[in-house]
Amino acid sequence: MEKDKFKILSLHINVLIFLQFWPNPLFNNVVNNHIMSIVCFITVTSCIPCIWTIYKVFEGMYDIGILFESFICFVNIMAYLTAYWTIFRNKAVIENLINDICIFLPYCPTNLIRDTDASSIRYTKYLIVYVTLGVFVNLAWPAISPEGCMRQRQSEYLLKHDPCGMPTHNYYPFDASKPIPFWIAFACEALLTCNICILFSMVTAIILGLLMQITEQIKHCCDKFEHINFKGDVETARKEFLECVRYHRAILEYAERVFTVFAPVMSAYLVVTSFATALIGYQIVETDNTQDRFRYAMLLLAWGCLFFMICLYAQILQDESVLIADALYNSDWTCNSIYFRHYIIRVIARAHKPLYFNISFLGKISLTRFVSVMKTAYTVFTVLVTVVDRK
Repeated sequence: MEKDKFKILSLHINVLIFLQFWPNPLFNNVVNNHIMSIVCFITVTSCIPCIWTIYKVFEGMYDIGILFESFICFVNIMAYLTAYWTIFRNKAVIENLINDICIFLPYCPTNLIRDTDASSIRYTKYLIVYVTLGVFVNLAWPAISPEGCMRQRQSEYLLKHDPCGMPTHNYYPFDASKPIPFWIAFACEALLTCNICILFSMVTAIILGLLMQITEQIKHCCDKFEHINFKGDVETARKEFLECVRYHRAILEYAERVFTVFAPVMSAYLVVTSFATALIGYQIVETDNTQDRFRYAMLLLAWGCLFFMICLYAQILQDESVLIADALYNSDWTCNSIYFRHYIIRVIARAHKPLYFNISFLGKISLTRFVSVMKTAYTVFTVLVTVVDRK
């Protein structure tokens, strides 16, 4: 099967193309780079009022709750920039990873790749629906129900420079309460919210899709090792054994390429998840506004689910990778033990080293890591509640 006729993650790429985060096949590389740079510039520019709000907190214009909300916005922006930079810098490498799934076709049936891709796309559709719903609630609810916001404003000055109805607290150096400036600022904030949520979700979905593909290849490789016909002709068994070894090596090399490309995104996950989760939890507990609690709960669920899914599939991949040793040991290799003993020992020794999604200086991605991050988030959350309540 030709490479250009076999694609995976088509939904993910189409969404990124629609949002101008992926090269459009209708344009050349120069045009695509300019478009992607312009979109990123507009998004980053839109986040300046959020960062300016942090400065205004220290001038005494806002309370500590607004500071934490601005920090949440800042953390999301940093995660967005990391995901964007990963896509922008490695778009050719990621496209090669998607195309190079064809290297497994000589070793596995086509349906294995297609069914796995269908499963990853199904999960991605659920994710898109949830993110779309969350973005809609985040944008629409403050605009149609500004009563809670009006109670929080301390002066007419803030109502002009940080008008109610915006998705987040942002300080503007002009009167943003008038209709034209308000809707321009609202459109910029809506663009910022959509870009951050959808881009980071799609990059996560791409990582999940590739991890699912690698895991299914590992499982199929285990099955091939276990069913090598050692009882038959030695030469035939040797060919089957060498094919399985090549298959295993191809999986390991492909997995390392995936880990290398997406290491920056996972670094951002590990660095900001504890902090963001703690801040969002604090906002849910401390705010007296029901609509804000609901919005923050949706954001907390999204952060937790995305990180958990990455850790879960990294853990599954790690566990499945060591089962190749068991599969080979369970095969009937004793029939030709003298000829194959040395090769089998080498494969088993290599397979006993798990396939870790390892991040430099930050450790391995696994369910253990997820638990440790949540523990850290809870610790930070309790510190925030204790320290802030004493003031």
